[in-house]
Amino acid sequence: MRAIHAAVLMCTACAPSSVGGQTISVYVDSGVSVLDPHHALTFAEHAGAGILHRGLTQYDSEGRLVPGLADTWSVDSSGTRYVFELASGLTWSDGRPLTAADVVAGIHRALDPARPAPFARHLSGLANADVYMNGTLPDGEELGVSAPDTRTVVFVLNDPDYTFPAILTLPVAMPAPAYNPDSIADGAVTSGSNVAVRDQDENVILRTRSGDGRFAIRVADSADAAWAKTDTDDHFVTADMPIITVPAVGARGDDIRQSGGQALYSYVVNTARPPLNTLEARHALAMAISRAALLDRVPVRDASPALEFVPPRGKTYETSYKTPYASLTEEEREAVAEALLADAGYMQGHRFTVRLRVPSGDVHLRIAEAVADQWARARVSTEIVVAPFPEHWRSVADGDFDVAFAVWPGPRDTPRTFLEPLSARGGPWNFGRYTFEGLDERLTRAARSEKPNVQAQYYREAEKVLIEDQSLFALFYYRPLSLVSANVSGWRSNPSGMHPLGALSVKSMRSAPVLVRPDLPPAAPSLSPEN
Repeated sequence: MRAIHAAVLMCTACAPSSVGGQTISVYVDSGVSVLDPHHALTFAEHAGAGILHRGLTQYDSEGRLVPGLADTWSVDSSGTRYVFELASGLTWSDGRPLTAADVVAGIHRALDPARPAPFARHLSGLANADVYMNGTLPDGEELGVSAPDTRTVVFVLNDPDYTFPAILTLPVAMPAPAYNPDSIADGAVTSGSNVAVRDQDENVILRTRSGDGRFAIRVADSADAAWAKTDTDDHFVTADMPIITVPAVGARGDDIRQSGGQALYSYVVNTARPPLNTLEARHALAMAISRAALLDRVPVRDASPALEFVPPRGKTYETSYKTPYASLTEEEREAVAEALLADAGYMQGHRFTVRLRVPSGDVHLRIAEAVADQWARARVSTEIVVAPFPEHWRSVADGDFDVAFAVWPGPRDTPRTFLEPLSARGGPWNFGRYTFEGLDERLTRAARSEKPNVQAQYYREAEKVLIEDQSLFALFYYRPLSLVSANVSGWRSNPSGMHPLGALSVKSMRSAPVLVRPDLPPAAPSLSPEN
């Protein structure tokens, strides 16, 4: 992980106890090394950067897309020109006015040819974004974002994209001070209601502008570890609970909250590494896994076998295509898997060995062992590599795996959340290096339409592409639960499973946080199940 910018304040007096227990502990699976919203890479870094910064739009506690720094927005009849009007009186945490020029500066910084943001592809729909980022913008041409006055931002897109307002909730689209764009890199100057410091244990403490404690981002290597840590904490929230069984609940029943929607537990495939760059090898491994037998061996709560990519509750269309082997018996799948591997030359003395990476935690190891046993019946050997979450994510991001546990955050009531990470827009979260223009084209066509039935048709086609290519092994769906202290208010179960951290507060907190927008709660990225 990259070291945090040296300008972040190091303060031994900033522990939660110094603010009377008014700090909410946010348990994540890896440390926060980067607070720069444009260069956040891990899930934890996205959470930290998002609490500090606010976009033109945001999600509320009900999972709805609502205004953020912008009061209103509109799109023209072509679907390619968006106009956002900023709220009045916006300021940076250093007291300087926040204007439309800062929004433009943020987009330019994220697409900077010298150091483009890891997720810059989310902004590739802007006119001239690709040539700007490549440093080949023709003379006389401009990037598709401008500020005609201090409160108006105009975006011009290459093609219609009705998902664009949601894209502006992402850290990569956050504004940056035009007077010094890099001043947002360390969390000391922010567009939200919090600034960052460090405590003596190197936890990131996000404090309100008035100085009161607000959030402390703490590391827990697994959902089980988070459960143990929260046992001695009065104000906390975690991304997920252990998914096998709920530990002895006792008096903590009030802390368990239904997150909403369905989550997908899956293994991503490194499609850039032989032999998994071949369709036969990927289908053989996917076919050899009996999802029903897996769940019989590892009793995940509220789980069902996944023979599609998008969970049923997240579908906006009627299912019309499942994995080709959905109707085969276990014996038939094993026989076909062996035949596919034989065709690929991995029988008769050329045994196929898979390096399977999973993060720490009993549940991940048990699932991996169950899958390895099933692969063994198809004459496939498995090397299981277990590592703490930070190391796991680094290895996966570096491509050091054949097959690996992976998960993506986002609204669970939309197919796009489950399909887009495997597209060009997936950026670093396209862990498997999967590329197929047909997938990108279908997702682009879905975004171009504001008609739900047209979107659904393209999402259905995109899912079929991924099922046929098996670039991801969907194992099972489950209903995520979260741990949220009964002393914390603002958590709302909703179908999207989006829970903005900025909407949370300690029930006993006497003074309200200082808000950039007095009419809206501070925004932050939501927690999604990672453990």
